[in-house]
Amino acid sequence: MQDSNRRGFLRSSAAAIAASRLSANDRIRVAVIGLRGRGRELINSFYELAKDNVEIVALCDADQTVLSQRTAEYEKLSGKKVQTFDDMRKVFDDKTIDAVGFATPNHWHALGTIWACQAGKDVYVEKPGSHNIFEGRKLVEAARKYNRMVQHGTQNRSSPNSAESTPKLPRQVWIGTAGKGLRPPSPAPGCVTAPGTCCGTTATATLATRACMS
Repeated sequence: MQDSNRRGFLRSSAAAIAASRLSANDRIRVAVIGLRGRGRELINSFYELAKDNVEIVALCDADQTVLSQRTAEYEKLSGKKVQTFDDMRKVFDDKTIDAVGFATPNHWHALGTIWACQAGKDVYVEKPGSHNIFEGRKLVEAARKYNRMVQHGTQNRSSPNSAESTPKLPRQVWIGTAGKGLRPPSPAPGCVTAPGTCCGTTATATLATRACMS
């Protein structure tokens, strides 16, 4: 995924979160959880949203070496001190943190997002959001139950190229099956659609409001 796509996606998330607040001037205090390759990119993307009232206030990683390295890098970049955590549950306990960005190993994505929702945090989570349908549905249920904004990092599926090509795939893939008793499968409701109506498109097309997995 190109960094420009991620920045635009995160900016739409920040705008939606800000719109839900009492004052548009309120800063959105963000923690990044999971700080290796993807986490470093997520830190940079959030940092570039400073003009949109987004502020990284905490970094979290179970690997102390990685945590120390990313903390030093970010504090040099921003000129600001941040809190550090080695356990994501401590991040969730901090009432001053508004939102979290997940770039942890994949098996933590669903559970971490559910915990964050339970703690009243809005969430940006890198793909995959889950390993199976059960996890995905529980994630959606948590976002709805706790009224949280949850963004899933599947921006590429809503890019202009994907939006144009995806509806054509079933026909192309199934060419040559006529006369064999086979028919193309129907696309999943809400998932093979125009931009703005699929999971991971805009701030309004979130897992909290659009359960493409249901």
